[in-house]
Amino acid sequence: MPGGSGSPQCIGLVVFRIVIYSTGSLALVDAAYTLAALAIPAVQDIVYREIPPEYWVPVGLLGAALGVSAGMQACTPHLLRASLLLGLIIVLVGGILYLVGLLGGGDVYALAFLAVSIPCPLRGGVLPPVYEVLFYAIIVETLYRVLTLWRACGPRCTLTIRGVPVRAHELLAEGRFRWWIIHGVGVEDDELDVELALAEEPERQVLAVPGSPMVAFLLLGLILYLALGPCLARLLEVLLR
Repeated sequence: MPGGSGSPQCIGLVVFRIVIYSTGSLALVDAAYTLAALAIPAVQDIVYREIPPEYWVPVGLLGAALGVSAGMQACTPHLLRASLLLGLIIVLVGGILYLVGLLGGGDVYALAFLAVSIPCPLRGGVLPPVYEVLFYAIIVETLYRVLTLWRACGPRCTLTIRGVPVRAHELLAEGRFRWWIIHGVGVEDDELDVELALAEEPERQVLAVPGSPMVAFLLLGLILYLALGPCLARLLEVLLR
């Protein structure tokens, strides 16, 4: 993740917000732990697009212990149970999206971690934080996808869903297409097999879409949630008036 003079100020703002709006010291520890624990796989997602599944077991168990303990201080038992149940629902939805190829396994693990690590709403929100974090993450991911597609082939591609047509030799040779997801090459979803298939027909056009480091976007979503509060709950309140 690139550094800069604004990074300390940004981190300071987040910590300040947590301190101001936390309901107790345990909530502060829980939020800080969640940020730190999510930052490691976020970097791995950006650099390698792979996160070892075993990472989530000890991290998730400790996160659940901290989250439930902080939740018992921050909200009523009924609200804590409801928040955990709603968090489980979004994890199940993530699992379905994983099965149909729309999310990676690490993304689902990250959602599960967020659902148990900070289960209770913060700053007067009504939704479990994992919903708010995902909402922010989707906004950031959408901006990333639009800008990436614009860079690849101009404004005509920014709203595509199926993918943009790209020649095989461009996908193999040009750095801007690194980590793109390729469709319709006639082989299983194995990186080496895909590269071999593309190399055999360098002029062939295939459909491709930019892959997203979703765990990194979830980390950004968590930072935005802690800094700005429950945006999704406010939006729903306005829409339901």
